[in-house]
Amino acid sequence: MEFSKKNLEGSKQEIEVTLSTQEVEENKEKALALFQKEVSVQGFRQGHVPKDMVQGAVSPQQVFAKTVELSFQGAYRELLQKEKLEVLGEPE
Repeated sequence: MEFSKKNLEGSKQEIEVTLSTQEVEENKEKALALFQKEVSVQGFRQGHVPKDMVQGAVSPQQVFAKTVELSFQGAYRELLQKEKLEVLGEPE
């Protein structure tokens, strides 16, 4: 993960984060694992559906959205720890 930080007016900061392809792929696998617990496919018990079948049962948009969410959460948490930032509110 790489990031750049720019100070804005007041106490605001703009932070740009760049994730490697490997980091995004890891988060995609985590997203699929989460969907794997929820998806129901005939012939398989819930939570035991193979990942390749999960991808067929869940839309690519859902997988993408969950991957972005997991990537953001992980990067944000790591950034707060590395930079020892004290956050006053939710990021925009």
